[in-house]
Amino acid sequence: MAAPADCSEAALAAALADVPELGRLLEVDPYLKPFAQDFQRRYKRFTQTLNDIGENEDGIDKFSRGYESFGIHRCADGGLYCKEWAPGAEGVFLTGDFSKYY
Repeated sequence: MAAPADCSEAALAAALADVPELGRLLEVDPYLKPFAQDFQRRYKRFTQTLNDIGENEDGIDKFSRGYESFGIHRCADGGLYCKEWAPGAEGVFLTGDFSKYY
């Protein structure tokens, strides 16, 4: 049985990134050497995600403060403010003893 196309050497190389000071880490802890490609793959995914956040969410600082507006917050008048991000949702329901809808 042939290996899937995404398991080729080229695909593997494209999925890996140069991890800063990986060689030094592997010197300090040689038991990690079998996992070098995992570090490279995960570091590449991390940098891609960080770049996506920078491009689409106005940077990591603004993105990391999403909790300030998303979720449930108490208003100055004692009421509650609720904001959620639910792309593709067909409906959103807020239930509890306040609505008598359990």
